[in-house]
Amino acid sequence: MMDLSDFGVDRYEQDGNGREFGTGAMENLVHIYHTKLKGRKVPEKTHDGSVGHWLESQFGVAANRDDSADWEGFELKTGKSKTTFGDWSADMYLWHSSPAEVPTRDVFLQIFGTQSRPDRPGRYSWSGKVFPTTKGYNDYGQIMVVEQSLDITIYYNYSRDLRPDKSEIVPSGLQVDDLVLAVWHKSTLENRVSRKFGQRGWVKFTQKKGVIDGMIIGPPITYQKWIEHVKTGEIYLDSGMYYDPNKPNNRPYANWRASNNFWDGLATNYF
Repeated sequence: MMDLSDFGVDRYEQDGNGREFGTGAMENLVHIYHTKLKGRKVPEKTHDGSVGHWLESQFGVAANRDDSADWEGFELKTGKSKTTFGDWSADMYLWHSSPAEVPTRDVFLQIFGTQSRPDRPGRYSWSGKVFPTTKGYNDYGQIMVVEQSLDITIYYNYSRDLRPDKSEIVPSGLQVDDLVLAVWHKSTLENRVSRKFGQRGWVKFTQKKGVIDGMIIGPPITYQKWIEHVKTGEIYLDSGMYYDPNKPNNRPYANWRASNNFWDGLATNYF
């Protein structure tokens, strides 16, 4: 067995289930942190996921699109001010049913998104203040709701849309209340949360001025716990979906995130 006192760990910690650290995967985790990561500068982001791929490589994991936990049942995370659970798009969007008014994603974004970039005329995004939260209707008549079934639904209410020119933007057939814009099914999200965060737990590497200076470890996260924090808004969807005729991009950019203070509050062990 490895002597963790070599790394300044003078006792075996316990996780949230009373299991002792210092054996097997946990022992290897502490070893990799102290020998490969602590004090190292995090590389600059070159593309979405590049930093995560670099982190996984320190654990001998090749870049992949696997939706299960990164290493030995642990999900590995970094993040400066906020940390991502996953890029999890909805099971259903309004344009999937192809009504005459919204035949495509691009048309949807021109109705329910907003032009937020003066330097890019014709660009519409479903992000920022136009994207709904669970904290009430926004000025665009949209709200995110956690249903009794624990599905997540985004609704549009024409009567709550405060845009002065809404009658010119929203087709007459969509000028209704409780119009469903998107749905995330519990079964899909529960599988994603469980595979990523419900195995042995999660590990987050903290950084200061771009240098890794700490490691925090938290217990497995169940869907029931995850969805409760969605209800409070602590976990939120940081949407980046957009339409730009000059720079086409069909990625959904549906990143479910939480602030680093939230992750700190879940942690049970600190190194």
